Amino acid sequence: MTNPKMEANTLLDPFVPAMAAWALVSGVSTGLFEAVANGKHRSDDIAKHLDLDSDGIKRLLDILSCLGYIKSRDGDYDLTEVSRNTLLENSSHKLKNWVRFCRIQLQALEQLESTLTGGNCVDLQALMEKPDGLYIHQLAMAETAAPAADWIAENIPVQKGSRLMLDIGGSHGIYSSAISRMNPQMRAEVLELPNVIETARNVARDLGTDDLVTHIEGDILKTELRNDYDLVFMSNLIHHIPEELLIRVIRQIYNHINPGGTIAIWDFSEAEGEPELVSSAFSLFFYMTSKARCYSLEEIEQLLSDAGFAHFSAIRPPAPSPHALYIARRP
Repeated sequence: MTNPKMEANTLLDPFVPAMAAWALVSGVSTGLFEAVANGKHRSDDIAKHLDLDSDGIKRLLDILSCLGYIKSRDGDYDLTEVSRNTLLENSSHKLKNWVRFCRIQLQALEQLESTLTGGNCVDLQALMEKPDGLYIHQLAMAETAAPAADWIAENIPVQKGSRLMLDIGGSHGIYSSAISRMNPQMRAEVLELPNVIETARNVARDLGTDDLVTHIEGDILKTELRNDYDLVFMSNLIHHIPEELLIRVIRQIYNHINPGGTIAIWDFSEAEGEPELVSSAFSLFFYMTSKARCYSLEEIEQLLSDAGFAHFSAIRPPAPSPHALYIARRP
């Protein structure tokens, strides 16, 4: 994903983007978007329906209008197309839970200075231990996975006769179920952390992926894999693993992939050349929470090559995205 350099504004930059983020999160958490979708178009009616302050709701509607999520005309408010498509419970490309999860990420950002001065990583798991936090996180990850899952499944080469795949940290099972549908002869195991696995199983059940995947408990940084696999898949995981540990992880995966088997990594790609805002923002957040970062294409290729993998390739999705799909085979 590329975007032009933002014009620096010292007066507004410390305030307006934060207000915009909290306005969107609050619009979702209060039920404002659902209220407008259900026919409440005047600010007083919306506030009364939600049992919230009328003057505050009017100002929240106005900032959401400036951001492009609400449209306003003569005191009537309605949803824009992007809100209808992403912020309702029945949206076609729902990201409602992703926005809800961003509340937790915004709270984590308060600890940035502590991390920069040598403090410990932000404990994102602790922030998610609040009521429904883990469940919201898993739903959020499922929402961000859904648009790319079929494309990923179509672009991962699976050798004939493959019977077993491992999805490391795959929680909701969106990716591994898509890969299983594309390769019905292959069974999928999802390796998930002990403190997350029950939530992951519940989310998979609610999403209907549990009929295609089996969750097994473990931590790839601590647990020795118990099976040999024809495919090992990792999505949005390596940016949480510092390089010295990632080398060890990839070597363990190599030792548990059958000859001719595939490793596939779907993750953020560090921008080449000049820094880019989206990947830089995520990379800093990953450093805060894991002391890790986004890796470049060249770094991932080198890590895989050093472990013994060959036939490396990198594929980017057709739509602008900070992700890439990295593929290699065990000879």
